[in-house]
Amino acid sequence: MTAPRLRLTRSHADDLAAVCELGREKLTQIGKTLDAIGLTIRPSKVEQAIATQVDKQTAEVLARVLFGLATLRRRSRAQISELLDGVEESLASIRGNEARVEALRACKSDIGQLLASTPVVMTAKALDLAYDFSQVFVGARIITDIRPVFDEPQKDDIVGATIVQTIKMESVDSEGTAHKISIALDLDDVQQLKDSCEEALRKAAAAKKLAEEDFGIETMIPGEEME
Repeated sequence: MTAPRLRLTRSHADDLAAVCELGREKLTQIGKTLDAIGLTIRPSKVEQAIATQVDKQTAEVLARVLFGLATLRRRSRAQISELLDGVEESLASIRGNEARVEALRACKSDIGQLLASTPVVMTAKALDLAYDFSQVFVGARIITDIRPVFDEPQKDDIVGATIVQTIKMESVDSEGTAHKISIALDLDDVQQLKDSCEEALRKAAAAKKLAEEDFGIETMIPGEEME
């Protein structure tokens, strides 16, 4: 299998540079720390383990790089060496990154060891499954408008007003393309939406409790890691 075709952004290149700046010795120590925590599917556990060796911001960057590469490896079915060769090739295509390419070559095997660790592999799998949809919700807001009602037929006096609620939702697809949609709501729709959201939170909590207490397995709910 050939190396996956990658297109790294400047942000990706910056993250990789920050990881390589840790050096081989530190990356090796982080690998031992990850191996010590054993099986987990929770991103917070992986990040917390990394944070015992580096500062919190660097831990976030390294976790982001590892989860991103591990997910790409899972989807492309590439070997770790093939994946990292693709990363190097893409990094080299960005002008002015010669020093970063050399730094990546120096720590490539250490990054490969981290990608092979069980916590990274299983957490990346859990994240990939959690977001395996044609579109993923990004955000929403409800806009309240006051729309004037003019008289007829002159239309020069405002005789009333209608209150309109519109929910505007944003999502991204698997290619990273943003999508937006606006839907008109009446008061009953707003109440139903509120009730459905509260019900979803209760159901998630009940499912989590059942899985962890009755089945004895670890769970991960997308978004709870941000709390």
